[in-house]
Amino acid sequence: MQKQGKAVDPARFETLSQKIQHQVARADDIIKRLNRFSHSVDETCMTVDLADTIEFMIAICARLTAGRRKKLDLIRPEQPITLVTNLFGLENILWHCFDFAMSAAGDSPSISIGLETDSESNVRVHFNGLTEATKYGNTLFPGEKEAAILENLGGSVVLGDGDTGMVLTLPRRR
Repeated sequence: MQKQGKAVDPARFETLSQKIQHQVARADDIIKRLNRFSHSVDETCMTVDLADTIEFMIAICARLTAGRRKKLDLIRPEQPITLVTNLFGLENILWHCFDFAMSAAGDSPSISIGLETDSESNVRVHFNGLTEATKYGNTLFPGEKEAAILENLGGSVVLGDGDTGMVLTLPRRR
């Protein structure tokens, strides 16, 4: 700008600098998430905090959910709920549940996710706000891919469970 004889505005440099810092921080966050995700295949069985894993997957899928104009909201339990499971399989089935839930939510922009233990041996992940879940029945979801993952994890998915819309049940120890 100076070579062209134009005045250099310091405020413009400040704005550009802030935008660059924001994008660098964003890229760093994305790389850290992808690195964590890529290492989820390192161990076949490990102890995981279910709420932390769901929050992580919500963060990984944030751009996809925003593109579909949906928001996934986790209602954290008061006490941590841990599972001994295959982390990659868990992340995989969570993604498939998120994807289906966004389709089954119809016009509803928000899907709430709640956690509970239904016994000493199982946990349940409730997907609320799926106004169109009952129209699918259990014929389209879970499909073959999801059924194979669920079998590996020892879990199940039921659609149309009252107001919930969908319940993912997983054993606490596989």
